[in-house]
Amino acid sequence: MCMDCWENYGSPRLDTDAVRVVVGLIEQVYDYNAAGGGAHIVLDDWNIEDDDIRWCIDNLSECSEAGPERVVTMECLSALLGLTLPERASALAMVDGFVLAAVK
Repeated sequence: MCMDCWENYGSPRLDTDAVRVVVGLIEQVYDYNAAGGGAHIVLDDWNIEDDDIRWCIDNLSECSEAGPERVVTMECLSALLGLTLPERASALAMVDGFVLAAVK
C-alpha cells in the first residue's frame, strides 16, 4: 500500500471497465500470493511504468515455472500494459482501498 505513490500520480479515480478487469486480475494474483508474487514490484511497490511491467513479464517468462499462478500474473501484467498510468494507479488504489469503485 502506498498512498504517497497514488498521490504522486495525481490521485486518479478512474472507474472504467478496463480498470475493473485489472482490479479483478490483481485480486486473483493476491489469491495465489499475498505479496504479489512475480508482479510484486508493480503491485506492491507501485512501479507501474511500462519498463517495470515489461521487466516482470520477461522475468516470469524466463524464471517462473508454468502454472496457474504464472498464467494469472502474466494476464494481469499484460492487462496493466493496456492501461494508461492514471488507470493503473486507479486500479491499484481500488485494490489497496484508497478509492471505492463507483456503483454502476
